[in-house]
Amino acid sequence: MRQRLRRTKLGRRLRPFRAVFRDTLLLLRQFFWPIVLFSLAVLVGSLIYHAIAKESGEAVGAAHLSEAVYQVLGLTFFSPLGDNLPNDFRLKLFYFIMPVLGLMFLAMGIADFSILLFNRRKRSEEWEMAVASTFNNHIVLIGLGHLGFRVTKELHELDLDVVVIELNPDEELVNYTKQSGIPVIPGDGRQESNLRAAGVEKARALVICTQADSMNLQIAFTARKLNPNINIVVRIFDEDFGEALEEQFGYRALSAT
Repeated sequence: MRQRLRRTKLGRRLRPFRAVFRDTLLLLRQFFWPIVLFSLAVLVGSLIYHAIAKESGEAVGAAHLSEAVYQVLGLTFFSPLGDNLPNDFRLKLFYFIMPVLGLMFLAMGIADFSILLFNRRKRSEEWEMAVASTFNNHIVLIGLGHLGFRVTKELHELDLDVVVIELNPDEELVNYTKQSGIPVIPGDGRQESNLRAAGVEKARALVICTQADSMNLQIAFTARKLNPNINIVVRIFDEDFGEALEEQFGYRALSAT
């Protein structure tokens, strides 16, 4: 039991670092194509430069491929090796082509970075998903209304890990919840992508607190499909209906009050 508690505490201490790592991967995905295209351009350009320099006996780039790579990178960022132009006209073309490619990829990177910088809402959502991805054997709660907020607060006070999904987040409730270290993912709990983002496949339980019985059932069915072993607690306004659900599907009914 003590070892399990130690592992749990260690996992929580490491969670911010795992979240940063996950968020970094998400950021790199935004710059994936510019990085890939730039790397291919440098690699292909270096191979061609090395072959031509070796054929024409140029002083720079003929001896080793690494020297050609360094020269091509230098040309891309306006810092070539040496002060003199090569004699071969084909190599002279690199002095004009590579800076243009460098500027083009730099512009693509700045454009993507600007989108990330000014679209703070999207970055916030990605960060919440990055944090949620580090959770395991946790509780997913859907519906951060007044009932959902009370349930979330009680679960947190019991030292249980919680991830929240809310379609129409209330700013005050969301801010208070996030301050407690609980990730809040904005979105529709009926969508598989949002349930996966909350880690429902690794969760121990799902608590559904929205105000529509039909929506709650749809979420429950989708979650059970993703995680057949998950325990499900559903907010149901009709008590008789709640008892029938518990008998037929094993869902535990949560009083609407």
